[in-house]
Amino acid sequence: MEQAIWDTVKDQLLDRNTLKEEIQRQREEASVENDRKLIRVEAIDAAISEVDRKLGMLLDAYLNGGFAKTVINQRKNELMAQRDDLEKEALRIQDELKSAIITTDEEKELLEFADELKIRLDNPTFEQKRRVLELLDLRIDVICREKVKLSGVIGDGLIVNLSRSSPP
Repeated sequence: MEQAIWDTVKDQLLDRNTLKEEIQRQREEASVENDRKLIRVEAIDAAISEVDRKLGMLLDAYLNGGFAKTVINQRKNELMAQRDDLEKEALRIQDELKSAIITTDEEKELLEFADELKIRLDNPTFEQKRRVLELLDLRIDVICREKVKLSGVIGDGLIVNLSRSSPP
């Protein structure tokens, strides 16, 4: 069982084609998510413009003497707090947008690292295997006598057939 699980983990993590496919899948997923975030940023920009419009109206009301200064100050503080929250959210989303896509340099670095790691893990000790599996937060669910399901960082779940030496 240990060897079948280890071979599957190693193949899933270190195979260049598997890595490239996963990077592409993540890029596509990030692109969809980024589109949603860009729409949210546009909505935030519109909301900030609306807050600015209201602040302008508030200034006009103050200059015309239409309201008491305490009422004007309270409303101004509310609008400024709302504007500040919107700006913080926009900055948070912009930071997420910057870090969401795997760059070609990052892809190259990841593939090179996988190649190096594959060589280093060619004949790993039990302790090295255990450490890698811990880092992956690997969960092993026994489905039946000959099959287990692996889940964790490597994905939503890989079925490993223990009756064969290679993954399904």
